[in-house]
Amino acid sequence: MNDYRSTRSGLVQGAQDVLTALGNLRVTLAVGDASDVVFASEALAMAADSYLGQTTKFSRSGFDERAAMPPAAMAEREQLTTEMLTSALVDLEVANALIAAGIAVGETEAPALAQPLEMTTAELDDTVRVVATPMQKGVGFEEPVRRFQLDEVPEVAAVETSASLPAAKTAYDTCLADLLKALVSETKKVLEGGFKGVEDLDEKALDEAIEVVGQGLEDIPKIGKLVSKGLTAIVETLDKLTGILGEDAVKEMQKKAKELIDQITSGAALETFLKTNFGTDATTKMVQEWMGKTPADIVKIDGGRQQLLALQTRFAELTAVMLRIIKGLNTAKKFLNKLLPEATTLLLFGAFYIVTMDIAVLSGMDYADTTTLVIMVPGVRKISEATLV
Repeated sequence: MNDYRSTRSGLVQGAQDVLTALGNLRVTLAVGDASDVVFASEALAMAADSYLGQTTKFSRSGFDERAAMPPAAMAEREQLTTEMLTSALVDLEVANALIAAGIAVGETEAPALAQPLEMTTAELDDTVRVVATPMQKGVGFEEPVRRFQLDEVPEVAAVETSASLPAAKTAYDTCLADLLKALVSETKKVLEGGFKGVEDLDEKALDEAIEVVGQGLEDIPKIGKLVSKGLTAIVETLDKLTGILGEDAVKEMQKKAKELIDQITSGAALETFLKTNFGTDATTKMVQEWMGKTPADIVKIDGGRQQLLALQTRFAELTAVMLRIIKGLNTAKKFLNKLLPEATTLLLFGAFYIVTMDIAVLSGMDYADTTTLVIMVPGVRKISEATLV
């Protein structure tokens, strides 16, 4: 754990150092001469090298730490997995800022514009500001439900004591229905956003992108100093995202990706696909049966409802991070469409979008307790069983 704590702090500090170097470069581009720009670019390259080293160490120690956790350490496993996913977002935004910086200083044939650098720096600054303190506290501390305080994730509501046992049961049923609906709707947002990134790929290209999942991508070309470091960070992001669900999940991720793409391209309703995978009807029936026989009192049922509300908020935070990742992928794809060979771009970003969609579906199944492959949280069924049975 100590090694993981040190690499986590190093990751945050490395991202903050990249931001400082980006700020200096932006000032230099505005008021400095050519030699000043070269100096600021070299300083940014050094900060990027340091960050890349830190994020590699962070991934290795994080995955090792998670593998060593006992099955009962679910809260710690969920915290660590959320950190890994959020660090992948930081990796991606660092990559975008480095590519934008490389374009701004003339490393490519693209017009040397300052606006993309301003935009990507602002996005990275916002993410680092939100994640820095929680990441430095790290796994094991008593965390708020909204861990990273993302603006798009609302605060979890406090449960008021029910006036009667029938009222507690009704409120629980309503909360359960809202949570199951949210699992479907939040996952659907990620899937729709991700599919826009691959909808132009033909069947052969999609199959090739699915095969890349879990294998990584080699032979990324070198394009200048800063752009190349950005590309390295992008490959690191893909490896980290693939590893989040574990090595054993790769085959299932590929299988689920094929199911998902077939579902979308056939025109079938995504909601039906997700309700089936999340077992919403079966869960509703199961909980109704438990509720009819439960010995639980008002306090216990209200307590279970609070856990469901917290679970819904944590899932909203998870999908909010994934939606930010998709936004970052869209930015990176725009940059690299003009810089990389078409075949490389198609494979790289096809795999990226597919992995992100896979994480959304398999995480939703985890929160719904309909998979044994990925177990990060006590989900809807486990909370309900512990509350009512």
